[in-house]
Amino acid sequence: MSSVQHGTYVAPSRQTLTSFLEQWVEGTRTELALTAWTAYRDIIRRWIKPHLGGKRLVELTPMDVKAWHGELLDHGGAPPWRS
Repeated sequence: MSSVQHGTYVAPSRQTLTSFLEQWVEGTRTELALTAWTAYRDIIRRWIKPHLGGKRLVELTPMDVKAWHGELLDHGGAPPWRS
């Protein structure tokens, strides 16, 4: 049975990772302490957006994330949560 018949079909989106994360972080603004919200926003801007931000969500794969993480480690740019 297809995903359409199961009611689980989701139409492909043109939304990029940057667009999704910016919407997400803005949506958490009132739910998080200012320091946590600022940290999330900065991680997105500094570590994720330059490398993966232009990728459409429907095209993002685990291998993309693994390659991005490897690049960060290879170039001395380990994300702050890895220190």
